[in-house]
Amino acid sequence: PPAASSAQHACASPFSAEERAALSRCHEHGLEPRSSPARIYDGFTFNDEIDLLEVRLHELAPVVDRFVIVEAPLTFQFQPKPLLLDPLPPQLRRFANQISRVVLATERWERGGHGE
Repeated sequence: PPAASSAQHACASPFSAEERAALSRCHEHGLEPRSSPARIYDGFTFNDEIDLLEVRLHELAPVVDRFVIVEAPLTFQFQPKPLLLDPLPPQLRRFANQISRVVLATERWERGGHGE
């Protein structure tokens, strides 16, 4: 049988042209493909936007391994506020296994920052 053309080899590749180009750039810098998938973390601060949080979790849950949600008992203006994610609201409970919640300790916070 005749030898396969380079076009046939390219079509037989499991990678698209963009993926092959990306792999080539990685090889140029001495990087190799991962042996296992990367874990994706989505970390963000939370104030009181429950509806927006629900949309974010719903849209990103299929591709994010862990949501790290940071909440504080004070606003950025140092006003007291309730911690709305303790307990987790009913509409967010389906994401509970993907959520890590961080509550900031505020005892050492000072106004101004930067050593002022």
